[in-house]
Amino acid sequence: MYRIFLVLLVSSFSFAGIYLPNEIDKQILELSFNDKFDEAKDLAQRQINLNPDSPKYYYYKVNAMVLEYFERITAIDIDKRDEARKKINEEMITYFEEVAEKFEDTELDLENKFYYGTILGYLARMQGLDGSWWGAFNTGSDAKSIMEEVLEEDPEFYDAYLLLGMLEYYADRLSGVIGFVASVFGYSGDREKGVEYLNLALENGSLTFGQTTLTLIEIHAQLEDNDYKALPYFEKFLSVYPDNKRITNGYIHELINTWNIDKADSIISMDTSGLVNDYTRARFFNRVGNSEKAIKYASNVIENPKKHWRGITHHADYIFTVENWMLGRDSIVATRKDSMVNYMQQRFNELVENRDEALWLRTLTRSIIQKDEKEISSLIENKPTFNDTTDFQNQYHTIIGDYHFTNNRFKSAENSYLAIANSDRNDMKYYAYKQLIEVYLRTETNKEKVEWLIEQIDDFDNDRLSFRVRDLEKKYQL
Repeated sequence: MYRIFLVLLVSSFSFAGIYLPNEIDKQILELSFNDKFDEAKDLAQRQINLNPDSPKYYYYKVNAMVLEYFERITAIDIDKRDEARKKINEEMITYFEEVAEKFEDTELDLENKFYYGTILGYLARMQGLDGSWWGAFNTGSDAKSIMEEVLEEDPEFYDAYLLLGMLEYYADRLSGVIGFVASVFGYSGDREKGVEYLNLALENGSLTFGQTTLTLIEIHAQLEDNDYKALPYFEKFLSVYPDNKRITNGYIHELINTWNIDKADSIISMDTSGLVNDYTRARFFNRVGNSEKAIKYASNVIENPKKHWRGITHHADYIFTVENWMLGRDSIVATRKDSMVNYMQQRFNELVENRDEALWLRTLTRSIIQKDEKEISSLIENKPTFNDTTDFQNQYHTIIGDYHFTNNRFKSAENSYLAIANSDRNDMKYYAYKQLIEVYLRTETNKEKVEWLIEQIDDFDNDRLSFRVRDLEKKYQL
């Protein structure tokens, strides 16, 4: 639940429908979305000083503060983040409350009503992020009412749909006690309506481009793990705000996930300003088989473990150890292998015990990246017999399934993913189900197959997959 409100917090930035930003507004937007937070806040504050009786530039300053939130958290050593996060939450809530109270009883025109309503939306999300659910839903209900008033007064104020769309989408994901509290305040939630509203804001709003694309990126890339749906939004956002580090690195990871290696390579090789972080580089070079560079960047990550999320550090440690093992540097491997977390150690031990098969899979991956069809065919014809106790057979089906999928050979891709889905390795089934959803959305198949997949996903009990299954149910009228 914390993650839902965290994503909601970072993703929501809205401005005004029919009102165009002036040059100062544009400067604040450029600074905010390109990670120059102090400059953005300072410029907004100067405008507040000139016109303290309007919520407009308070709103711009709040936007910059929210965008800065992740940077402030990640700048703190990981073992001190929980305590620091609480303090930052309290600081931001206090400021947002002061701003909201300042305009609570003020008669506002339509544009300023919109700014005020969105400030309330920010306050609600910070309260939710801090665990103050009753306050969050109460404040959010006020924000929702204001946006509805804006649209009632001007149905073409499309930017107001951004906040309403987010409320619809995220309310649909709430469950348990929190979901019950939400329902008390009228938050029933509707995923489809939420996404529809967001697209209305994106397509017709005059000031919400960056804000809405960020929201749709988070929904598709994170909450629903839909790489293919997310990619166009990454590209739209970066075409306007190319210096945003978080989105740049997220985009490269999506490119790696979808085998768009040439695009990822182009961004990394052209990066001269340090936008691409060490972990992203390590993962890229690990995928393409450049051991020396993968080791270099993975080493940078594991040397500063308190500056990264634990999952990133664990994966970087695995990349570092595997790539040194590939190069035969046994002494380095000996010093690192026992430091890996248990499941990473198990994966590594499988590689060591099945070296020939591991190297064959690596060669196959390299051949697919290089689009060497002759070598790919030769490798497939001479596929080794994998040990049934290892995960190499499923890894093979994953690589070949993706190879066929990216070349629009969906039937062949389906067969590979079904082989994984029908295996006894639960750790690989998630990816197979995820890809089968995409195959069945892009093609036509019989309802029995789709119903079988939906049953498997119901038993698997994964929120991301469960939400994406709704698209299948709609398409196949189930």
